[in-house]
Amino acid sequence: MKPAIADRETAPMDASAKSWTFLTNHARILAAVAYAPDRRIRDTAERTGITERAGQRILRELETDGYLIRTRTGRRTRYIVHPARPLGELPVPAKATCSDCGQRPAVKAPSTG
Repeated sequence: MKPAIADRETAPMDASAKSWTFLTNHARILAAVAYAPDRRIRDTAERTGITERAGQRILRELETDGYLIRTRTGRRTRYIVHPARPLGELPVPAKATCSDCGQRPAVKAPSTG
């Protein structure tokens, strides 16, 4: 018996059940940094399934393009997602920004007339 739709929406996904992803490595790194800005690059890369070297390159590209702000405190680096940066080529409204990520669009009630 299949679980109800609500159960499938909230149930964790079995990683071995699929071989593709909706998000690019850049989007995955951006989301990981938004979630944990103080995490080491090595740990962020590992959690997103890429090499540390690729993680460094992606962070540098995101910073260069204005999606991340990098600050240093002693030997630690902290990345902050620039919330007003537009998302670019995603199929979202033209004025969508990074701060719109993860927010559900408003659902319009069906008209009754």
